[in-house]
Amino acid sequence: MSLTFEPLSKSFSVISCKSESDILDLVVRTLEDCDSKVDKAARYYFTDIPAAWGPSIFACLDDEKLLPRKYRKSWNSRDHVLCLKLPNLIHNSIQRWFANCASEWERSGLITPNEKDMIDGTFGTTLTLTNSPFTKTLKEPDILVDPDDQHLPSVVFESGWSEPLNTLEADCELLLRGSGGLVQVAIIVNWTLNHTHQTVSGEASVWQLNNSDQPIRRQTEVIFPDPKLPIPQGLSITRGELWRRSLAPTRNPNEALRLDIDILRGHALRALSRMRLGPAT
Repeated sequence: MSLTFEPLSKSFSVISCKSESDILDLVVRTLEDCDSKVDKAARYYFTDIPAAWGPSIFACLDDEKLLPRKYRKSWNSRDHVLCLKLPNLIHNSIQRWFANCASEWERSGLITPNEKDMIDGTFGTTLTLTNSPFTKTLKEPDILVDPDDQHLPSVVFESGWSEPLNTLEADCELLLRGSGGLVQVAIIVNWTLNHTHQTVSGEASVWQLNNSDQPIRRQTEVIFPDPKLPIPQGLSITRGELWRRSLAPTRNPNEALRLDIDILRGHALRALSRMRLGPAT
């Protein structure tokens, strides 16, 4: 899958840099310069990084003295691209969404307190992917769920800001294929800003690998404009996908649990209000 860059991104080649420290200096100076501007990008790409230097540059950027602002980072070993994503308020609404959904499952008796403890979502954690063509790729998902303490999660969440489908497909391919099947599904939430009307549309989708080892979208739900459907909206993931081998033998692995879109919509509305934006109607 070829990599292209969305409108709200900026791309910089490091091909003229002669050393690892030169690349690191370029990355830090570029981000400092961009951070001082009003029209900040959603993602910053640094291309043409030698494969041997990518992981160490990635690790150096964890130093708050170098990069005080918290970016979500990824190093794509196949494409030799370092990506830094700057989360905004609506990005972070998905963390509360998943936590609230898990709490609702527990309150309604769908899961036990112990099962809920096993699926506490975390964020900002670096994953090291092991499978070709993404061997030694590094990625910080927006949320990851690791119920059985394996080195890779069962479910990941990614949030995009005015990003085209092919960028999100690339994220899914990296996480799903690079994990060798350990990541069962990827939940993608994409928000799109209408600059003219200062409104935001959004949709959430579930992705998995098909039999050809390619990412496919199996379900999509619209967040904004609110479709006001007669039945509640929700994304479905199964117990087997979520808990993997730690699922209790008395549980049906094919039973679906619902990620309530109304809960996400509520968190998103509050975030948009703080951002002085409105939902698309």
